[in-house]
Amino acid sequence: MVSQHVYDLCQVKETVSSVLANDPSQTPGNAIKKLYGHHEHALHHKISAKESTEKSEDAIEAALKCGRWGPTTPSPLFLQAFADSLQCLDEDPMAGVVSPPLMGSHGTMPLTVIAPLADVMRHCSNLIVRAEKEVFFITCSWAPSVAQALIKESLIELSRRAGKTGRRVIAKIMYDKPGPSNAINPHQFIKPKSYTSKTIDLPSPEEIPNVDLEVVSLHRIFLGTLHAKFCVVDRKIAAVMSNNTEDNDNLEMMVHVEGPIVDSIYDTALITWQNALHPEPPSLQTPATEGGSHTSTNSSTTTENQASHLRDFTTIQADNGEPLPEHFPDRPHYDDDIEGEVRRMQSCYALKQGESRLQAANRQLNLAVEHPIEPTGPEIDAGDEMTPYISTIGDGKPVPMALVSRPPYGAIDSKSVHVPQNEAWLSLIRNAKHNIFIQTPDLNAAPLIPALKEALKRGVEVTYYVCFGYNDPGEMIPGQGGTNDQIAQNLVSSLTKDSPERKLLHIYNYVGKDQDHPIHHSFKARSCHIKLLIVDGSVGIQGSGNQDTQSWFHSQEINLMVDSVAILDIQSLPSEVLSSILFFVRNERNGQDSIKECRLVSHGFNNAASPLLLTQVSVCLTSKSFTRLEYICNHPIFSKSVQCVSIVTSYYEAELACNRPLFMLEAKARLLRHVETMERSRFYRNKYPHTQEQSRWLSNMAWRTGPEFEQLFNNQVDEESPTPTQKLFLKLYDLYKELYNDQQQLREGKRHITRICAALSSLSNLVFLELNDVRNMGGMEHLDAADFAHTGYEDTLLQHFSPILRKSRWCGSFETIHTATPPVEMIGTLCSELADKGLRPRMIRLRLVPPPSMQAWQLSPSQQTGLQNLVSQTTKLALYVDFQARSYELKDNPRHEMLALCSITQSCLSAPDLEDIHVEFIGYPPFNRRPTVSLDDTMPVNISWPRLQSLSLHNQPFTVMELKSLVTRHSETLRDLDLQGCWLVEGSWADVKEFIQEQQNLDKSSIKYPAGGNQD
Repeated sequence: MVSQHVYDLCQVKETVSSVLANDPSQTPGNAIKKLYGHHEHALHHKISAKESTEKSEDAIEAALKCGRWGPTTPSPLFLQAFADSLQCLDEDPMAGVVSPPLMGSHGTMPLTVIAPLADVMRHCSNLIVRAEKEVFFITCSWAPSVAQALIKESLIELSRRAGKTGRRVIAKIMYDKPGPSNAINPHQFIKPKSYTSKTIDLPSPEEIPNVDLEVVSLHRIFLGTLHAKFCVVDRKIAAVMSNNTEDNDNLEMMVHVEGPIVDSIYDTALITWQNALHPEPPSLQTPATEGGSHTSTNSSTTTENQASHLRDFTTIQADNGEPLPEHFPDRPHYDDDIEGEVRRMQSCYALKQGESRLQAANRQLNLAVEHPIEPTGPEIDAGDEMTPYISTIGDGKPVPMALVSRPPYGAIDSKSVHVPQNEAWLSLIRNAKHNIFIQTPDLNAAPLIPALKEALKRGVEVTYYVCFGYNDPGEMIPGQGGTNDQIAQNLVSSLTKDSPERKLLHIYNYVGKDQDHPIHHSFKARSCHIKLLIVDGSVGIQGSGNQDTQSWFHSQEINLMVDSVAILDIQSLPSEVLSSILFFVRNERNGQDSIKECRLVSHGFNNAASPLLLTQVSVCLTSKSFTRLEYICNHPIFSKSVQCVSIVTSYYEAELACNRPLFMLEAKARLLRHVETMERSRFYRNKYPHTQEQSRWLSNMAWRTGPEFEQLFNNQVDEESPTPTQKLFLKLYDLYKELYNDQQQLREGKRHITRICAALSSLSNLVFLELNDVRNMGGMEHLDAADFAHTGYEDTLLQHFSPILRKSRWCGSFETIHTATPPVEMIGTLCSELADKGLRPRMIRLRLVPPPSMQAWQLSPSQQTGLQNLVSQTTKLALYVDFQARSYELKDNPRHEMLALCSITQSCLSAPDLEDIHVEFIGYPPFNRRPTVSLDDTMPVNISWPRLQSLSLHNQPFTVMELKSLVTRHSETLRDLDLQGCWLVEGSWADVKEFIQEQQNLDKSSIKYPAGGNQD
């Protein structure tokens, strides 16, 4: 029950923050005494008065009245945990390190970060430089490091920016640094001489003349560590994180929150500071509930409100966009908003030339490792790339949140257990109905183990991840609880081997994204420091608290409890999503499949953290893919959450499916390309594990054409007694025909167009549409060994033949470069009918490959009108045409064919509200041949975009007059002009450069690799 005393505490309007706002001369410590009397955490010895807390409707109803939930409605599970946490305030109103009226609140979570430590701190540094007036930064361990340098340089940049606008900014930093003086006063002011020393290395007052910096260390002797890690900026934004300010190999987690919950975290910052505040924090007078929430340098929140599409959109961008420089302390690249940060971060994790997705992840995870290690894990599938910065805003509506923290307790005993953090954890476990997921470096807290056993007895599935060998020497000290291995062995041995409880328990060691096995913490190579608990897929707690003895009984912690049940019913999710949510993993098998399903990576955490889980979907020309698309688009949750759709236009060719000898020639050519690429590229080779003997066998098959292949090429195979190789290729042909027939049945009567349009029209929040002609998506990526049992080839060899069944791009394949007949209806007809259905995406991207005759691209007048309607509300447009994929014999690109392409580009570029344009003709014109079209052909003549800010033209031909006319028409709004690989049809490049230099409103301009014209 929530006592009357606690109920009354939560109803009063006064808080520590409000007292200080009315009288800034007071210290937070004095405000606490005024409101709640004297409660010294070091003397807090009472154990819970209630050994067990029974669920009751009265408690839930009381808890509902004790929080500031705004427009949200907390779930019973959340409210029960909140009620159980509130009980701790009977003994000490400050047990939660927050004023009781602010303990329960609500807010939004635009960003979740699951990343190496330095990447978490990169977001902190961006928040700091964007501060308008005030920064609180509180951490545990502080050491000279990349993380520390990021904070230092951000303070210097903040001062520079403040000086330019005539502002002064307050910055307060706290960390844990135990020393003899802490026995007298746990809070110790650090003088500039000390905090500018090499061991701390913060900027001196002279380096930050426009920032008033104060530094305090906090440690309550002996064991009362300041272990909370959080940052508050302008009382508008807060970040709660798992990481310290140091360098290590840890994977960490941060949540960025906005809205009224920030007032609660700000209150915690003041209470933690406790001492006098010099000068007075300006945010005391501007609560988040009044001042709104911003995450960018301007006042508009439009970008942030659209952030829910960012995760998947930037993943797509990272694969193909121009790399952005990484943000380092000595080479800072600050961004104006979350969207910019996400793009930059994903660019750093994107593939570099010759890399696989696995190697890209390995590269980034090795940055903080003293002795880098090689990747050993299975290849990472498309869509499972590392996405460290994850949009979790969902539909932008706030959700219930609560602070469930604990104060520091220094005594060498375990009496300080009745605190909101512990009671919230135990309550969620006690009331779980379906599943419990825990991620923590260590798990050994004495009250936790029996609670997990009780949950197992109730039929609740328990999954937990720990870090292999994390802090083993420290955990073996008497009283610290024991190592992860010891606890796991004891827990498993306490359950009967084949009992239901044992089958419901899943214990894992963290495995790095790029690895196939856990690595002991002593190697400092792949560790995980995330602290997370999720129950029934609806209520989660994230923060600084570990599931170990130190966090349960001693350290000051901060944890955020979030309730998302109102927008997520985990039982209604499709199996494809459930399979990737970590707390639903039941796979007990060994091998790579198990590793891929079980390892803890940012993609899996996104599914656990995001309220709506699925924001992007792709579809290709197979019935299975269409059925999947329709299921998602008609789903009550996903029809609202999906904002990005990618339509893959590659296809299975009639020429190959209907001509077996031609297919055999193509299959042999694809095998040869596969072997060639393996021989040239170590990165590609690592995607296909093989022995030297297998490599020689494959090479011999690919490079030589013996009688058995001649028989395949000439359709002269002895059907009664084919060789094993012939059986293999004949089966591949049969499978290709099946895939082709499935595709054609789908296309019959243009039903595929009708089905796509109907599905997409069900998406209420569609923002981004892509048409992508890419050959390695949507095809068979793995051959089923059962289909090839009669050939005698094992699975490890069969994988090398999967490229034979890939779809073709519109340029055709090796044997069909002049005869390919792609599904041209996937542009003109599809776009027109999408427009007729009322679709008006704000962002559109086309990635096209020219067919043998580009005349097939010619849009009819009605199709041009349809495409113009589709883009009528588009603000961001990207057009890519890959001419490099064309056959050498077709490189002339005659004008009449190019004008057919221009019927597409002109229709797209007719969009009246474009703000960002990127047009790129990759490899055009080839071999320094003169282009056959110019800018007035590719764009509507004299077009004007009143809101155009960014224009990027790559490999575009134009005259000086055309470019001048285009730029002049947009000189008032255009801020970024990027010309790369462009061909000057008429005029001098010197004139172009001079003209661009005269454009005073341009913030950024670039001319790279100019061709044609006069380049002197």
